[in-house]
Amino acid sequence: MSRRSFLAAAAATAAALGIPATSARALAGGGVQPAAGVSTRKRAIRIAHMTDTHIEPEMRAGEGVGAAFEHVMGLKDRPELILSGGDHVMDSWDDTAERTRVQWELWSKVYKDHCTLPIKSCLGNHDIWAVNRTKAKVTGEEPNLGKQRGLDELGMSARYYAFEKAGWKFIVLDSVIPTSESGYEGGLDDEQFAWLSDQLLQTPATTPVLVLSHIPILHASMLLVKDDKQPRKTSRGLFFMDALRVVALFEKHPNVKVCISGHIHIVERIDLQGVSYLCNGAVCGNWWGAEKPQDSANRLPRVVRATPGYATIDLYEDGGFENEYHTYGWKYEG
Repeated sequence: MSRRSFLAAAAATAAALGIPATSARALAGGGVQPAAGVSTRKRAIRIAHMTDTHIEPEMRAGEGVGAAFEHVMGLKDRPELILSGGDHVMDSWDDTAERTRVQWELWSKVYKDHCTLPIKSCLGNHDIWAVNRTKAKVTGEEPNLGKQRGLDELGMSARYYAFEKAGWKFIVLDSVIPTSESGYEGGLDDEQFAWLSDQLLQTPATTPVLVLSHIPILHASMLLVKDDKQPRKTSRGLFFMDALRVVALFEKHPNVKVCISGHIHIVERIDLQGVSYLCNGAVCGNWWGAEKPQDSANRLPRVVRATPGYATIDLYEDGGFENEYHTYGWKYEG
């Protein structure tokens, strides 16, 4: 193994295990040099990454999402933009039209009442309506079935898109591929992958890129979980099934700096080949309910869902970034 490969592997391993970046570099043998004087790099923009709100009338979820928005709005150094990472509602995959309507109306009301910041969103698997037509009690003739319902509710004109702001390019992906009435996998369909490739080709090499998806492109921590004393079989819905081609594409475009996601409700960071892959927990934490002792039975070691929270990300003109996870003091019901 070359020294460069060793450094990258050591840093990625340390990041996946939650070791601070400075310690990760030291582990890799790269050393840590204190900065001389005050940093002169300039911040381009501060954003908030809020993912997995899973709003519903029960579990005081509306109050929780409202509290999270209020916390963002109350930051002394307030972000300019919110990137919403999907799973806005608790579920619409299996839910009836009426139940889905109630959840989306609550989401819209809470946002309107508690937040004035602009939001750019991606779709989560729970934002897709009536994939399970039997449970949702639909005929299949409804005009806004599937992903269209989430697009309509969020005011999105397309399921994947790109925009530029403050000298950065933001690429928003649709990472959910339904495979049956009850299942899905993470990744990109071929049409979207071709579009992503073209977007990166069109982007100047001097423009740093942030990628937003619901499902993580890469994911490590759930590999630690064992169920029933047997090694866990990795779910096809936990990360991109085509991660190899996506990572290979990013390797051709070093201006891709950071990829952010949600879905797994865990705070995790993987640094690989110059790209940082960040899972930024969940606004709802453990789906608005405290983890019970039996939830971790026969699991060694235990992987605990994130405390309810969100991240702020400072993006710099030089392509660097700083990511910080904030809890907002929410206490579960009961």
